[in-house]
Amino acid sequence: MSTESQSPSHDTLGDLREKYAGNEYAQNFVLSLHYPVPYDGKIPLDNDDVNSLDAAIVVLRHLFAQVSADGRDGWDGNPLERMIWAVLGEPSGREEQSRARFEILKTCKERVEGLQAATFFNLMENRLMWDTVWKRLVFMFWHPQIVEMVDGADSFELVEFCGEPSQLAMEGLIEYEGQGTLSDFLSNQLGVKRDEETKTSYLWHFNDPVILRVAYVHNPANGEPKTFKDLARISINPHRFKKSEEDGSFIYSYDSEDPERVAYVLVAAVCCQNRQDSTDRIRLYRITGQPIAFAADSIGRFGGDQWKLGQKETRYMLYYALTPAGVPSDVVQEEIAPRRLEPTVLRSMEAWMTPKEDNRG
Repeated sequence: MSTESQSPSHDTLGDLREKYAGNEYAQNFVLSLHYPVPYDGKIPLDNDDVNSLDAAIVVLRHLFAQVSADGRDGWDGNPLERMIWAVLGEPSGREEQSRARFEILKTCKERVEGLQAATFFNLMENRLMWDTVWKRLVFMFWHPQIVEMVDGADSFELVEFCGEPSQLAMEGLIEYEGQGTLSDFLSNQLGVKRDEETKTSYLWHFNDPVILRVAYVHNPANGEPKTFKDLARISINPHRFKKSEEDGSFIYSYDSEDPERVAYVLVAAVCCQNRQDSTDRIRLYRITGQPIAFAADSIGRFGGDQWKLGQKETRYMLYYALTPAGVPSDVVQEEIAPRRLEPTVLRSMEAWMTPKEDNRG
C-alpha cells in the first residue's frame, strides 16, 4: 500500500480524510450516506457502465466506513480511490464527479485485461482490485502466517504465505452455492489442510478481517435458496492456534471444535445484473443490521427495492463487517428500508460536522 498523502488528479474532488481529519464519526457518516450525483452526460458513456461504477463506489465507501481511521491511510494506486475518498456532498461538484467517473472507467478498461462490460462484479473482482484495495490486511480472509507441521517432527514452524498477497486477496472472495449454512461453509475454509505429497499439514487460521466478501449463486441441488434471514448474520470458527503459559513454559494448542466464534453482520448486498434486470442493485445496512434508505434519484441507477435475497438464477455479492463488541449479534432486522431520512434531517445531522481547527489532527 502506498504511503503517499496525495493522489494525482484528486485536488478538485478533495479528500474526506483530510476534511474530517480527527473526526472518525464524520468520516463514517459521509462515507455511508454521501453518494455520487447523477452523471451529467456531457461526455457520452454507457448508462449501465456508469450505474455499475456508481454502485461500486457506494459499496466501497460504505465498506471503508466500517474500517478504523488507521486502516484508511494511504493510497493503493487504484483509480476508484479518487471517488472512494472524494468529498461528494458539495452540490457544485457534479461536473468534477462526472469527469472523474469518465476517467475512472477509461483507466480501468485500459488496466484491467478483458474488462469490456463495466459491471459491478467486473469492477470489484479483477487483478487491479486484488493488487490494491483487497490486498489491505483489513480485508484478508486468511492470516498470512501459517502453522506448518511435518509428519514425524516434534515441533511446528510458523511460515509466511509463499505466494503473492494478491493471490490471497483474490481467493478471499468466497464462492458459495448454498451448501449448508454460510457460517459453516466459511469456517470450513479454515483449519488443517494436508499435502500428502510432502507429508505436511498446514493450519490456516482466520485473520479476523474487518470485511468479508462472498459471491452467492444458488445451486438447486442444495435445496431452497438462502433468504435474508439465513444470511443477515453469521459466525465463524477462527481455528485459532492458541498460546498459553503453564508452569513457566509456553504451550501451544489447536482444537478444531473450539467453541469460539467471530460474529459478522451483513452490511452490503448486491443483486447483480440478470435476465430480468440489467442494472446492478445494491442495498446497504448499518453495523446494527438496520437497512439504510437511498434517496429517490438512486432508484434508476443502483437502488430499488424490487428484489430480495433468495431469487433463483441470480448472483449476489455479500459483504460482511466484523461485529463490534457491545453490538447485539443475534437480532435480524428488516431486509428493505422503508424510506430515507428527509434532506432537512440530514442537513441538521451534518451541521455539527463542519471541520474545526482544533480537531483536524
